[in-house]
Amino acid sequence: MPFVDIEDSRVEYQAEGSGPGLVLVHGAGRDAAGNWGTLGARLASVRTVIRPNYSGSGATIDHGGPLTLERLGRQVTASAWAVRAAPFDLVGFGLGAGIAAYIAATIPDLVRSLVLIAGVADANDAALRLQLRFRRDLAASHPEILARHMLLSDHAPAFLSRLSDVDIERSVAAMAASIDPAGMVRQLNLELGLDLHRVLAGVACRTLVVTCAHDQVVPPARSHALAAAIPGARTTPLLTGHLAPVEQPATLAALLETFMLEAHTEKA
Repeated sequence: MPFVDIEDSRVEYQAEGSGPGLVLVHGAGRDAAGNWGTLGARLASVRTVIRPNYSGSGATIDHGGPLTLERLGRQVTASAWAVRAAPFDLVGFGLGAGIAAYIAATIPDLVRSLVLIAGVADANDAALRLQLRFRRDLAASHPEILARHMLLSDHAPAFLSRLSDVDIERSVAAMAASIDPAGMVRQLNLELGLDLHRVLAGVACRTLVVTCAHDQVVPPARSHALAAAIPGARTTPLLTGHLAPVEQPATLAALLETFMLEAHTEKA
């Protein structure tokens, strides 16, 4: 995959398709391919889809210190500039939703529309903080156990019940192999300190917040609170666990296409 250099970082990204730019920002502990699954390919027939791996994921290389929203935001936007796909529609998942909201609030001219999936305005929730700390501690010591925990907690029971034992073991092995323990710890430390309240009022584009009804990581109420802090944002539910892009890629792709078309029509 190609890279773009920004400050002291070398950022890996994937770009496919043609048409208006669409940037997909992954969550903590995953890379773009593992987080978005087939969603990018589904949308590439009508969009130039850019999927960056920010610091701590994939083959991206940086200084190795603590992460900030500002730094990761610059990495994400650099990947879009690299393929001349700005301005763009912007979709973020988990920590990626926080990065996406930060970009939309601080560089409003770059973002045509914004979709935030399983996102929060802050990490001031006991259940969420327990989940993030547990993952951080396992990442540093037991990545295979972490992979099993993530498979269990990131998906709705109905989704997991359709998998065979072989499917589950393959998924655990692939997930464990993709985890960068040091990178995941850095990302989760950023997420534990997340507080977007100072910037969310600056989001001026049409915004959709997607809640995941069976989410065991981000309580849907926290995503509703995120929407309430963004002027004019609306919400829509998906009947999935936390990892909606993997559980229902076709449904989510159709939702994104409809929302982005409405947003562009409204601006026109």
